[in-house]
Amino acid sequence: VARSAAALARSMRLAPIEIHSVRAAALLHDIGKIAIPPRLLAQTAPLNDEEIAGLRLHVSVGAEVLAEIPTLAAIAPIVGATHERYDGSGYPAGTAGPDIPLGSRIIAVADVYDAMTVQRPYCDPVSHDAASAELIRSSGSHLDPDVVRFWMEMVEAVRCS
Repeated sequence: VARSAAALARSMRLAPIEIHSVRAAALLHDIGKIAIPPRLLAQTAPLNDEEIAGLRLHVSVGAEVLAEIPTLAAIAPIVGATHERYDGSGYPAGTAGPDIPLGSRIIAVADVYDAMTVQRPYCDPVSHDAASAELIRSSGSHLDPDVVRFWMEMVEAVRCS
């Protein structure tokens, strides 16, 4: 996720310091999972509402942990918003559109792609084409359409090189 997010940030022509922040935040975006019971993280059965609420705490916990570390405090807001959705239906705050930090919107695209294309305990991976189609379908609701467009241009450039 970190490599993909940094590559996407570069393809969007972000400043080097912003690319560094996106990469660092992507590396640490799930750090809050240290506070989640391991049985919940490994569960393959569908989660109930209480378990979903518990799992969603990882975003806030991660941001709080990073905010307390002076050298990482600047990326805490990025980590804290990685599960917000472009349409405002995400968590933890229901932030929408450009109010979500750009770094968070970049990480969201890389993370969604990664979640679909790698083996998970609860599902098999999908092809690049299927994952790309899902990113496009989620554009404007879950994901920032501009970031998805840059992602598609980036992966197409790699495929054609």
